Amino acid sequence: MLGHSHPEYVADAATHSLTTAGLWASLFGLMASPSSELFMTISGAILLPVRIPDKEFFRKRFSKVLFPLLIWSLVYLCAGLGPQNRTAVEALLKLPFTPVLDVFWFMYVICGLYLFAPIISKWILYEDRNSMRFYLGIWAFVSFLPLLNLISPGLYDSQGSYYFVLNNFGGFLGYMILGTYLKRYQTSVSKSKFLKCCAFVVLFSALLFLLRACFHVLPPGFIYDNLCFISIVYVYTIFTIIQYASRFITRIQGVFTELSKHSFGIYLSHILIIHFVTQPFVSFLQLPPYAAIPLMAVMTYLCCYITIKLLTFLPKSKYIVGI
Repeated sequence: MLGHSHPEYVADAATHSLTTAGLWASLFGLMASPSSELFMTISGAILLPVRIPDKEFFRKRFSKVLFPLLIWSLVYLCAGLGPQNRTAVEALLKLPFTPVLDVFWFMYVICGLYLFAPIISKWILYEDRNSMRFYLGIWAFVSFLPLLNLISPGLYDSQGSYYFVLNNFGGFLGYMILGTYLKRYQTSVSKSKFLKCCAFVVLFSALLFLLRACFHVLPPGFIYDNLCFISIVYVYTIFTIIQYASRFITRIQGVFTELSKHSFGIYLSHILIIHFVTQPFVSFLQLPPYAAIPLMAVMTYLCCYITIKLLTFLPKSKYIVGI
């Protein structure tokens, strides 16, 4: 989540300094940018198809999401980190429709996908590989349409249109279906495919960096568009890398399980930690980007983990951290 929260910080640092350090800083930001979409893909692989009653599924999912989201939203409002153009009352009234932080957009989207999960599961249970490929093919095609804006700015809105014939094939649901498809049909990843994906991620990031920073071909927002083909390419390659690497982490499975249990709380709290702890500290050190960015990421993760771990000892902590 950290990478997706501040992609512009990483990219801008690299843009202003076209050095080896600047290039690596930009590569880190680009490779981390599709983190939210990757989570949706993994959620699809884990949750779909839903095989329990709808009410039970909704109760399990939303009891872990809605209360922590509400509590942390109120924390950010009290800390003065909410929308600056709204009063506290306006922010509270708009809370069901608009997140108090831009980074919380993901929670609003995933809640909508949870509502749709039992419905789409009935299709996934009975449809074959070709049917899923048909959907994913149109979804991928729609993801290339933002390229039209390079010809004429504003020609295509990546958020879609009610009247666009392929609008219902776009959107974030495609990531969940992609995860289900990869889990079902890409059950084995060879070492050569793993190495190709690793090399592709680095080279693709370098190409995007050069096109934006050196040749000024791509506008800043284009690279980080959640529904653009760039994010889909990243998600597919990183998911494939994870599939291959997962077979070798059995000895440290407990570490990953422990960290993943607290990941939701880490996501909810990380902006608070960045704003009040790690960003002031790293800025004080005045380190170059290639050192500042990894240090800031590691410090933020550790501080968030410790904070959330301590909160789990409180009564009713599941309403705060979702555990």
